[in-house]
Amino acid sequence: MNVKHFLSAIAATALTSTPVLAQSPWIYMGQASTGESIYVNSRSLVYRGRNHVDFVYQIGNEVIEGIAYCEENRWYAQGYGTYSPTSQATQSMINFACRADL
Repeated sequence: MNVKHFLSAIAATALTSTPVLAQSPWIYMGQASTGESIYVNSRSLVYRGRNHVDFVYQIGNEVIEGIAYCEENRWYAQGYGTYSPTSQATQSMINFACRADL
């Protein structure tokens, strides 16, 4: 194979190959009772014990640091207070953080 054909083959392969995209760490949980979308950053989970998981979530455009209290089925949103799930999305968020659905 001469150099011209070799370079043509490389160029054709580069143009037809599908690029590998990095997977986003944000996992969609659903819509909150407010209608806003909720996402959990799957790379933010830090297990502090059986009942305590630090995590980061996004509701609407706001990113919030949270602490899941798994046995109580509640979470603390830093700067806002403690909440219980009021939608399937917030319940899914707690389940995901606490790994109850695995």
